[in-house]
Amino acid sequence: MPVLAPNASEYFAFSLANAGNCTWVLSFEQHRGAGDLHLVTWGCAQGTATSSGLHPTFSRFAGLTPPPGGGQYTRELQFASCHNNGTGDQVVSLGKIAVVTSGTGSAYYQFSPQVTLHSQETLTYVKGAGFTVFDSSGLPKSSSSHS
Repeated sequence: MPVLAPNASEYFAFSLANAGNCTWVLSFEQHRGAGDLHLVTWGCAQGTATSSGLHPTFSRFAGLTPPPGGGQYTRELQFASCHNNGTGDQVVSLGKIAVVTSGTGSAYYQFSPQVTLHSQETLTYVKGAGFTVFDSSGLPKSSSSHS
């Protein structure tokens, strides 16, 4: 279960091995509160990645007031998709970036399988179903039980 900790230093992120053109979208459930005071909201983010490396998905906690009752926030990934719009292959994974508290660097924690997407293929994650690669026709190509 991909989850972000309740601080502003963690992001969901895609890792791309090559320069290219990949579009991504994700949705998450945000839990706030403690004890009997609990609130669930939803959020989403989308974007395009054209360079190799890590691509944060604007899913971090920032500027949030403390929840009622002194509880904490968490964000749980519900859906993620990364589509290779390029003409060449793209090696993709999904994970989270955690910034080191000293501010001197960050670490990438991969929680998807690393997959090669051919042109027009898509890697998806659905909570409860795991990761699936869809071919250019939209048909499941391979599946993994990583959920």
